[in-house]
Parts: sequence; structure tokens; C-alpha cells
Amino acid sequence: MYNNLEQKRDVTIDIFRAIAMIWVIFVHSLFWTGVFTTKIEYIVKSLFLIEMPLFFFLAGASNYMSKRKSILNFYFTRLQRILIPYWIYAGICILLTYIISVLNGSKIIDSLIMKWLIPMERQDVPLEILTWALWFIPVYLLIIMTFPFLRMYFDKQKNKFLKIMPLFVLAVCLFFMDVYKISGTTFFYYTRMLVFYCFWIYLGMFYNVLKENININKLKKAVFFIACVFVSILLVLTPYYSIDMQINKFPPNFLFLIYTLGFLSLMYYCSNHIVKIIKFLCKNIIIDWILKQYINSGYTIYLFHPLAMLLIKWSIEFLHIGNFMANHNYIKFFVYIILAIPLGAVLGKLFSWTEKVKIS
Repeated sequence: MYNNLEQKRDVTIDIFRAIAMIWVIFVHSLFWTGVFTTKIEYIVKSLFLIEMPLFFFLAGASNYMSKRKSILNFYFTRLQRILIPYWIYAGICILLTYIISVLNGSKIIDSLIMKWLIPMERQDVPLEILTWALWFIPVYLLIIMTFPFLRMYFDKQKNKFLKIMPLFVLAVCLFFMDVYKISGTTFFYYTRMLVFYCFWIYLGMFYNVLKENININKLKKAVFFIACVFVSILLVLTPYYSIDMQINKFPPNFLFLIYTLGFLSLMYYCSNHIVKIIKFLCKNIIIDWILKQYINSGYTIYLFHPLAMLLIKWSIEFLHIGNFMANHNYIKFFVYIILAIPLGAVLGKLFSWTEKVKIS
């Protein structure tokens, strides 16, 4: 696979893009399947919620390295690549909703189509799992609208201090939102999302700098990771934050920023080893094919992977092993992971055309 990649493609970004999407399926298998539900287990599994910061960091890196376009051209190409696959997925969900509503004899909501067509709306569907990952779409749209302005500032600043200043400003904004408890409305929910994920997409613009320095200052990187862990512990001890990262993530707060910054700094520290491991695993033709789908069709897989989870759920019910699975968390989790990852790749391959549909 790697020999066939375009010369300008960055293999490391591709690998971590696939890892981020596989991590999504891993996290959703933890949270969507009803496994590990005691208070301690729930807190432990919430510590794995680091996939979206990685997503937006990589989005910042890849968008920054792409050919610069006018703002209108950038909006046009990016928005159609986000919205067209979403609308196709929405169409499938609407069809499933109508079919299930007819079979169950329940009333079909008149505004169903409009609610699905507008990503900001709350979608109504009897199969709720189909909507659980869609919070990402409006956030992604907001970040994409902001990206050209962040890039202009990044390119304009020659002074290193001024170049990194937005990261400090965004972090401080999150902190004061926590201290003054600025939240509770839809507006402030999306404001927090915008501030938090702008931090990561802007940090992604430093990708080349980080890559050049990956083999030096290992002591500093270790100290930075330890500092993030220490600050995270201190913040948990304050009355403003919870140890449950699910609460800290929706909407994101300062603790979630520091925690994910520490976790991803550890991935940065180990990135060369991670890349080597993935390349070794890809000597297997099946793993290579699966990873290729996650690299080339990650957004499509993100949209359609709830269908994979649903197919697994229906298969368990069809085989009448639901009660057995309910009493064996580790087996249930293992089954979902083993099946959902390749099924996600298959769905990515089947629906990858949705990302290539263009409005001329």
C-alpha cells in the first residue's frame, strides 16, 4: 500500500488518520454496547476519549499542507465533501425510518426529512444508534468555516511567540468559561466546541515543525507529558471538573484540553514506533486492505459505521445469544471490535463514492 501512495502524501498522517477512525470504533464499542457499566468501569473507559482531538489535529495538518485556495473555493470544495456524504447517509436513515415506522404502524413525523437535511437539527429516528455520532457534523462544519482565517493568521506571523499565541488564547478562553460556568445553551455549547477544536486544528498547522523535531528533546517531551498528567489531577480535585471524561468532553472544558494534550503528546513521543508497528502489520494483505479503507474513506466510515454496529446487534439477536453477551462484557466487547472494524472497512469501500460526488 505504501509504495502506491502519491509521493506528496505524508504516510504518517495517513496512518494516524486510520488509527483515529479505528479508535472511534473502539470507543463506540465501549460506550454503545452496554458493556462495563459500573461507576469505576465507566470512568476508566472515559479515559480513552481522545480520538476527536487527534482527528482535528490531523485535519489541521492535512488542510494546511494542501494547495492554498480562495476562501470561497475552499468552502465550496470542503462543504460539498462534508455535506453530500452526510445527505446520502441521511437519505438511508430516512428510508430505514419510514420502513420501520410502516412495519410498526407508528406515525411518521412530517418534518422528518427537513430535520435530517439540516445537520444542526436533532434527527428523529427509531434506531437511535444511527444518530449517536452525528454531533460531529455541525462542529466539523464550524471548524471548516474558521480554518481559512486561522491559516491566514498562521502564515502572516513570522514571530514565533505571535504564531503560537492563538493556542494560549483559546486555552485561556476555555478556562474562564469553566470558572464563570458559561454553558447551558446551544449557543455556548457550540462556542465551547469551536474554541476547543480550533485549538487542535490550529495546532495541526505546526505538524511539519513537530515532525522535524520528533527525534530530539525527548526529555522535554517526557516532562511535558508528566506536567499534563499532574495538571489534570490537580484540576480534578477542584470543584469545576469531573474525573469522568465523558462529562468533560460534552461540551469540552479546560481539563479535557489538558488531558488530551497529554495523551496525544504521548502518542507523538511514540509515533515512530507506532508507524513501524503499523507498517509491519500491513505485511498481512487483509490488514493492509482494511487500513487502506480507513485511510482513503475515513469520513465515510465515520458516517456509516453505526450501520455496522447495528448489523452486529441484529446478528446477536438473530442468533439468540444476547443474554449470553449481556453476562460476558469482555466477550461482547471483543466480538464488536473484531467485527466492527472490518465491517466499517467494507462499508467505507461500498460508500466511498459519496466523497467523490461533486457539484459542478
